[in-house]
Amino acid sequence: MKLTRELMYLAAGAGLALGVQAVVLDGVKEVYAESGSQRGAIKYLLTVDYPIGGKADYIEWVKSVAPALKAAPGLMSLASYDNYYGASPNRVIEAEFASNADAAAYWADDGLRAVMDNWSNHGVNAQIHVLSLRSDYTK
Repeated sequence: MKLTRELMYLAAGAGLALGVQAVVLDGVKEVYAESGSQRGAIKYLLTVDYPIGGKADYIEWVKSVAPALKAAPGLMSLASYDNYYGASPNRVIEAEFASNADAAAYWADDGLRAVMDNWSNHGVNAQIHVLSLRSDYTK
């Protein structure tokens, strides 16, 4: 009986969390729709360092996998940046999505998964950060 009650509370909490997330994301989407912005509500930032002396090889590998990264479903935009000062992280990759569902579909794509599984063979110190767009600095 106690387990059933705990599961009911867990389900209610999960439903509430999803409902709040949907309302917040809808509010952010409305703010950006009104401003005419094409920014995604969800942003993934991947940071990676080149292996020592391996920048050229890393860049060649990226060129070979870029079509798979761009073709997976759900992606709004994809961009990469080199660190201006050459410090760590050497490169930041930015992927934007309209929703968490779109991001999940993107990362679940088999072609993309193969690229991500191979990433550690070409870069070091990789990290992934997931960000949710807020309207407080909207311009």
